[in-house]
Amino acid sequence: MAIPHGASLLGRPPATSHAEIERAAFRLFAQRGFDGTTLDAIAGEVGISRRTLLRYYDSKNDIPWGRFAETLDGFRATLAGLPDDLLPRLVGQVSLALTLSAYTHWLDHPDLALHDLLDEAMSGLRNYLDPA
Repeated sequence: MAIPHGASLLGRPPATSHAEIERAAFRLFAQRGFDGTTLDAIAGEVGISRRTLLRYYDSKNDIPWGRFAETLDGFRATLAGLPDDLLPRLVGQVSLALTLSAYTHWLDHPDLALHDLLDEAMSGLRNYLDPA
């Protein structure tokens, strides 16, 4: 029997993706709040079992962060490719601070949209630095 091009002989195919789980989880968090959303509800929304969900994330708390460590690694690689200057480091640190501030505010106010809080934080900084 021929194996189709691109097919793998190792393991079973992925049941879903991190992105799909994150989208479903954020949709449920917006509807029910973080505390009112269970792992079972998230798994059901994606069409997988709780056990499969736990193969992607160790806990519900890990889902909002997505693959934040991998994202930071990407930022580090981008910044490492720039000249060793203060400005790229400053931009990276300020971006991280804005993101974390918006995220922690969203956790306290889950009725607000995270993307709106990120926009508000960036606009606030922009207006503070250049009020004209």
